[in-house]
Amino acid sequence: MAVPPPDRISASYLILFVFALLFSASSSQERQLTATKNPGCNENPRCNSSVEVVHVRADGPNDTMHYVWCFHSEPTVLVALTSHEANLSVSWQDFPNASSSVSFTSQPFYSFGVLMSQIYEFNDINDTGLLDPANNSNTYVNKIEMPEVWEMKMLQQNRDFVRLVMDGTWKKNSTSIKNGLIRVELETYRSTDHSPNLPHLLHSSNATLIELSIVNMVTSSGFENSRYAIELTMAANESSSGGIYSRSFKSLDDEHTPGVFTLVDLQTSASKQSGNGGYLQWRPVAYVADERDIINSTETAFYSVKNGSLLQCEGTLLAAFSGFDLNTSLLKAVNVSFGASDDGFYSATNKTIWTFTMGYGHPPDENFSLLIILVMSVCLGLPAVIIVLSGLYVALRRITYRKDDLLLSE
Repeated sequence: MAVPPPDRISASYLILFVFALLFSASSSQERQLTATKNPGCNENPRCNSSVEVVHVRADGPNDTMHYVWCFHSEPTVLVALTSHEANLSVSWQDFPNASSSVSFTSQPFYSFGVLMSQIYEFNDINDTGLLDPANNSNTYVNKIEMPEVWEMKMLQQNRDFVRLVMDGTWKKNSTSIKNGLIRVELETYRSTDHSPNLPHLLHSSNATLIELSIVNMVTSSGFENSRYAIELTMAANESSSGGIYSRSFKSLDDEHTPGVFTLVDLQTSASKQSGNGGYLQWRPVAYVADERDIINSTETAFYSVKNGSLLQCEGTLLAAFSGFDLNTSLLKAVNVSFGASDDGFYSATNKTIWTFTMGYGHPPDENFSLLIILVMSVCLGLPAVIIVLSGLYVALRRITYRKDDLLLSE
């Protein structure tokens, strides 16, 4: 049997890899995106003065994902999976203080919300980079409410993504904040891909990418070694007896975030058990400058999941949404802190930028890119083919020599 030449075998392997990857990419669901500011507001003066709600409708072939980004009081993101016929309804005269003032015209299949409920400034005198959740002393931790004033800096939408940038500041008569702002950037995409900025998180078409920036913060705490942490409150239309499960695991692929080999997942019971629930995902890295690289990075840490506060949810989208009865729904919270030993504390740069994704389904799994797989195929596959062919060549040569020896002996 004739053996094909090495270049033909290598080319065959590469073609198979390319087709497999292209098939995998084409099988991921894509959605058509439409964004609306203050949906249903019309000329109502109650909601016409500023942007408080942005609704992104993401229509897929079988269902519709709704992303509701709310900036009345604490920033809140709601993800709801519905049929194509469902539409968002906001009762502006009652929003956000009345329950069910935000609803859909048909009941969602699933809904999951995340509230940025509070900021913690803590005095890290031992330079550990870690928050001590058990220490509530006012000489150690300063609890800061989220900004009262939110201003839209950008709302960008095209075929591939929708992006919203909001800046939050405190009122001038605030006794706890002397200076600073909170910037929240939200993005959702029509398909699965990595975000364009470090840490290049992988997102699906069922997720929102959330970026939090703490900029030039100066408080009245008097702390000399300030670091910051954020409290995230999560609600889902799952039983309150369920839980939020955390997982920190190693990823072999640091191609998109050099030097960071870890991923963190938080999953509701439904996400963990069947892939039909809500999740958060991030890499444990934050950046301390606009130029994002390893030099300008620091670490993050997350702490034990705890019960969420009903009081903290009052007047927010979580309480206003008809899909949540917060007395019986899943309501949990988690703290995430920013900083590492010997990084100079927050005052070294006066900036912290952290990114995470939230969405529906199972957290996406990182895979090697097409380029890396092709390089690995060539670097590993071609030498293997050469070794095999070399062995065949040596074996054939030995058989040929033996035949020649037999002929000569006759």
